[in-house]
Amino acid sequence: MDAELIQHGVKEIIPWAEFRLVESQDEFISALGQFKPNLIISDYLLPDFTGLEALRLALEYDPEIPFLIITGATNEETAVECIRAGAWNYILKDNLMRLGPVLEGVAERRRLREAHRQDLEQLREREARYRSLFRNNHAVMLIINPDDGRIVDANAAAASYYGWSREQLLAKRITDINTMGHEEVKREMGRAIDEQRKVFHFRHRLADGTIREVEVFAGPIQIEKRRLLYSIVHDITERVKAQRELVKAHEELKAAQSFLVQQEKMASIGVLAAGVAHEINNPMGYIGSNLNTLQKYATKLNDHCQRQEERIKELMEADASGATPYRRDPGVDRILSDLPELVKECLEGVERVTQIVLSLKSFSRVDQTSRDMADINACLEDTLRVVFNELKYNANVHKDFGELPPLWCHPQKLNQVFANLLVNASQSHEKFGDIWVRTWFADDEIHISVRDSGSGVASEHLERLFEPFFTTKEVGKGTGLGLSISYDIVTRKHGGRLEVESEPGKGSTFTVHLPLLQPSDDEAQQ
Repeated sequence: MDAELIQHGVKEIIPWAEFRLVESQDEFISALGQFKPNLIISDYLLPDFTGLEALRLALEYDPEIPFLIITGATNEETAVECIRAGAWNYILKDNLMRLGPVLEGVAERRRLREAHRQDLEQLREREARYRSLFRNNHAVMLIINPDDGRIVDANAAAASYYGWSREQLLAKRITDINTMGHEEVKREMGRAIDEQRKVFHFRHRLADGTIREVEVFAGPIQIEKRRLLYSIVHDITERVKAQRELVKAHEELKAAQSFLVQQEKMASIGVLAAGVAHEINNPMGYIGSNLNTLQKYATKLNDHCQRQEERIKELMEADASGATPYRRDPGVDRILSDLPELVKECLEGVERVTQIVLSLKSFSRVDQTSRDMADINACLEDTLRVVFNELKYNANVHKDFGELPPLWCHPQKLNQVFANLLVNASQSHEKFGDIWVRTWFADDEIHISVRDSGSGVASEHLERLFEPFFTTKEVGKGTGLGLSISYDIVTRKHGGRLEVESEPGKGSTFTVHLPLLQPSDDEAQQ
């Protein structure tokens, strides 16, 4: 009756189910050989043996087969005994309503086990493919235990590269090969395992003691439930050697360029010094002339005052006789009116000399490396005063300065940029022309443009204007470093842009774009 009731309950859940009902141990063993069951449901007590004995026989036949125990016992000890013996679940006879949920649980467990079995098969296939690829790969490959650094596996290419047999390599730790210290190697392995870094540059020691530069691609790998570290090693010794030679050549070129830059700087200073001397001579000339005139006036005024004093004395003595009063020299009025203007001109001259000298001092500190808050309009004014002698014979300068916020920058280096652009603009004129200097603030950037009415630049030369040593000037009139240095100062030192627009016969416009930068905490405290 129990068997019929259970079959009926299963049929309601799984209509297509087929059954083989057995009662004795011999029938059970025979059925296992003839009928491959998807599920075995057994009473706890059977006519000539027990459900636990049936469970043992079933597990010997197929350890993965689902097995359910039906028991009339109401204590949990019997159920626990069955589960420990390998049963998937149990059902009490007075609670056969649980049959449906239990069968659903069995089906889900079978599905999960089958999925797990397939996963294991796929894993074994992948590991087999991995081992084939690993062993036969021409690249140097190592498998390392990240816990202790031991070399777990090494392919034939690794044995050939390092000069040790595979067995010798498997007896080593990676620290026997890597020239870094143990702690450094451990730290780098940790970074590879955590996938914080995948490419490393090491120096590896070969069996003969040779040290080679290597690039290692490393990362975690799961093999037989162990988390290991794979390493693919590429020898880059020759590449590193070539890079070092390139660096050396670059340093030599840089030294040569610095020498040429210094030469240009000295030449520029010479030109500027001559201009400054000329600018100083002009005001000092009329200062000296005015002071000489003032000295003569002072002498004449002094003589006049003496005569006045003498004449007043005479008048006082001759007052009773009715003598004619002394009349003041008419030149005295002119002298007295000229003196204030003369003094004013002298002061203006002194002020102009002072401003020129101050501008020269400000401009000439081009090697200063520290940053400071600067007024770009004031920097342009200083630069214009310094290079004015270079400009005034070639062009009129028109200024249109907008309101600008202070800029955290290298003021002296920007002065050098402005000087280069202004002098280039001046030299671009074959005849007397114009230069327009404009500043404005927009989009969190300070913009400075220098436009000229000169000869312009051919389109095929525009892309090369900022290359070192490239120049469109005649031989002897330029080194080709001015614009390249300016480009470096604007872009690399200030994170800005230096752009040019030009058309032959219509002049050129160079525009500097400088983003607003804020000083770092360390810079702000200095």
